[in-house]
Amino acid sequence: MAKMLQISASLRPLQFKELILKVETIGIVVDIRGMSELYDIDACGLLCPLPVLKARKFLSDLPSGSVIRILADDPAAAIDMPHFCYEGGHELIDSKSLPEGQLYCIRKG
Repeated sequence: MAKMLQISASLRPLQFKELILKVETIGIVVDIRGMSELYDIDACGLLCPLPVLKARKFLSDLPSGSVIRILADDPAAAIDMPHFCYEGGHELIDSKSLPEGQLYCIRKG
């Protein structure tokens, strides 16, 4: 697991300085203007539909505009996450392949 994900097994907000460092670490650029929190979710080892259900559960408790990054190693997540975002009115900011799995960056709609 990448270093930035070792500390993020549970949902937790990152501080502004941490946010910039962590986003640069994985190469996904997130527009952080007007945003104070970013959440990391580890969904590795979970099979369809659990990564999407985990994302839905965390997003339901967050205000609109919040951003989550979810790491999933289930191959079906490549189809499920974009579909979940489209159907739920969320923005799939970016996705990136990592050795640990696929990382999705989602802004709540």
